[in-house]
Amino acid sequence: MGKKFRRKRRRTKPENILNIPVMREIKKVKTYQKSATIVLTPEDQIIYIYERDENNKTIEVVNVSYQILIDSCWVTIIRFDSEHGYLHGHRRVTLDRESEIVFTANFFPKKGGPRRWLTWSIQHLKEKYLIYKKSFLKEKGY
Repeated sequence: MGKKFRRKRRRTKPENILNIPVMREIKKVKTYQKSATIVLTPEDQIIYIYERDENNKTIEVVNVSYQILIDSCWVTIIRFDSEHGYLHGHRRVTLDRESEIVFTANFFPKKGGPRRWLTWSIQHLKEKYLIYKKSFLKEKGY
């Protein structure tokens, strides 16, 4: 006949009896934020903040925002961030209310990581800031 096979019994660790994942110690990486301002005109500016690790690698786009000067106050019209792990935008609806519309557009870069997203966001706002400004002021009635 054939050999009899013995089934091995699985041993479980005491902390994993209930199929609860065992927490592993995660190495903490030192990070720091860098920020800068790009002045487009006296009434228009781009402010960007990004996070880097100890190896000087960009790990997150904290904020890339386009601001205009209205009545001696800087107002953010549109901003990009990667807080949820992907690049998305926030657009202010009106000057009176600070509510925003969150959007993910087809023109956002699909490939790459935070470094590419940061570069793309800054270039996009440099090229399209007049369009965003005109549409925002048109809604306000300026």
